[in-house]
Amino acid sequence: MGCLLITHSQWFLEYLPVETISVMIDGRLVYTGDKAVVAQLEQKGYQQFKQV
Repeated sequence: MGCLLITHSQWFLEYLPVETISVMIDGRLVYTGDKAVVAQLEQKGYQQFKQV
């Protein structure tokens, strides 16, 4: 079973078992990774993924 959750809030991830995180910018998937992506977003923001 799968679920697609679109959010800007990190606290959901504390309660849900997450295997994959995808980053969308301007309606495009620009990066996919594991739960560590959330920490990167918190520390550095989306700018780092705009260059990918």
